[in-house]
Amino acid sequence: MRHLKLLLCFALTGLAAATASAHDPGLSRGELRRSGDNLELRLAFHASDIALSLDLPPDGSRSPAAVAKAWQEKLASHMLFRCIDPQGPSAVLRVGLPHADQGNGLAATVVATTGGCRQIEIHEELLSSLLPGHRQILFVFDATGAQVDTRVLTANAATFSPGLQLAGGTAGWQAMVGEGMHHILIGYDHLAFLLVLLLAVLIQAREQAEPHATTARRLLAVITAFTVAHSLTLGLSATGLVRLPGAPVEALIALSIVIAGLLNLSRERRIEGAWLAFGFGLIHGFGFAGAFAELAPGDGLVGWLTVAQFNLGVEMGQLAVGLPAFALGLYVMKHVAAGPRLARHGSAMAAGLGALWFLQRTIL
Repeated sequence: MRHLKLLLCFALTGLAAATASAHDPGLSRGELRRSGDNLELRLAFHASDIALSLDLPPDGSRSPAAVAKAWQEKLASHMLFRCIDPQGPSAVLRVGLPHADQGNGLAATVVATTGGCRQIEIHEELLSSLLPGHRQILFVFDATGAQVDTRVLTANAATFSPGLQLAGGTAGWQAMVGEGMHHILIGYDHLAFLLVLLLAVLIQAREQAEPHATTARRLLAVITAFTVAHSLTLGLSATGLVRLPGAPVEALIALSIVIAGLLNLSRERRIEGAWLAFGFGLIHGFGFAGAFAELAPGDGLVGWLTVAQFNLGVEMGQLAVGLPAFALGLYVMKHVAAGPRLARHGSAMAAGLGALWFLQRTIL
């Protein structure tokens, strides 16, 4: 009963935090392809970003057709394709009428007829009309359809030149590593599960008076199991070999936090931490893949490399949060008499947040 009251207390105090989205809405997607003298740039934006950029009334009084027309005009007036070849012709721009994209948003294709210009510079002034920090993931494909590069564009880095020598934005592996780090750092549900796993190691170390070497081995086993598991399902899902619907995955991720947190409250923990990390790590990998799918990676070797770069960023973000947190927890467990109680309180709070996330993703 005491643990139940504690769980409810932390659940209520964490309500505001739990209502926050675990994923980032300030993300758009672009695909740039060359076809003869044409450059085709397909852009997909979330509905909330379009509403902000067009300053739409919140009452939804504008019809979908009117919104699509206004967005088409905005794209045409805020996209610049410029020939930077001194002898080259000017580009002629055409913008197709935006249509519903998969999910909640609009997609449109901007076609620039370059007339044989060898070097085109593209500037997306549109990004400056969105919230600060908005990022656009841009995939560049050659005339054969093979992905040749990845860019991250922002309002402060909105100019780039497609070709063999790309300029502007953030390039290649840095872009995807950065996206992986960004995703894990705003993925509060993933971080909550990771911290509960670390608390389990600390609680067991204190209760069994383990030497530091034993604790370090168990910590390594938990981290390795979680990393291997979510890397496996991220790779399989992101490359299209295995797919699961997003809603059940998000609900199971929340449930994993509840179960792991409640196990930390039990005096008779029956599941080894590494196996728990591996089992639920498989589910979390599908969650990472859901975010990665928004980036629409390429196929083949480039697709697998892109997955590896994104996953490297995830691992770096986990270590950036997990290692300092574990070091602090180890110090508290050793030098503070109330350390075990604090660890269980933290586990109860995480379980409460997980329960709220679970309700949000299944019922509310």
